[in-house]
Amino acid sequence: MKKRVVALMLASLLLLLAGCSGGGEESSSTALNVVVAATYVDDSMLEGLKTELSTLTDYPDITVSAVATGDSQADPMGTMAGMAKLSGMMAAGEVDVFITDADNARRYGDNGEAYIALADLFTGEELAAIPAEATGVPVLDDESQETGETSAPCGFVLSESASALAGLADLQIFVFANCEKTDAAKAVVSLLANME
Repeated sequence: MKKRVVALMLASLLLLLAGCSGGGEESSSTALNVVVAATYVDDSMLEGLKTELSTLTDYPDITVSAVATGDSQADPMGTMAGMAKLSGMMAAGEVDVFITDADNARRYGDNGEAYIALADLFTGEELAAIPAEATGVPVLDDESQETGETSAPCGFVLSESASALAGLADLQIFVFANCEKTDAAKAVVSLLANME
């Protein structure tokens, strides 16, 4: 059964990516794309986050969207749909700042290589002043098993109040390595990681 679910997920992902491969005009958007991915999340839950990010007046073009990744045990089809949607958005360059739980951070983090290292985004002085805990992602081996190692710090564990802006708890924040709007992304990360 597990192999069948994985095969269906891969087939769905390939179909979605094939459908996204044409055009490419959307990725030239000037907007910074902030995506919140969690088991259960929808756009209506993100009003607090949108309001908070609107205070970054130097960066008025920030879009915030939600992707529900589903519960793989209770709703495997919902999980496949969520994974396919998120993977398609990532392939199309529609995810710059990624706010998610630790499990999804690991799943899409490619051993940390998918995210910009904090040391490349912030100066040492800036990092020292941020109260949020810096985090990496677990490193996986060729069989997708955790090795016990962790990547270099590439994200922050958000505070309870910052996570609550998305109506969720225990969220982390990362910037994807292919993000071209790093100044805006840094401003978003800094704003949320400085919330206590």
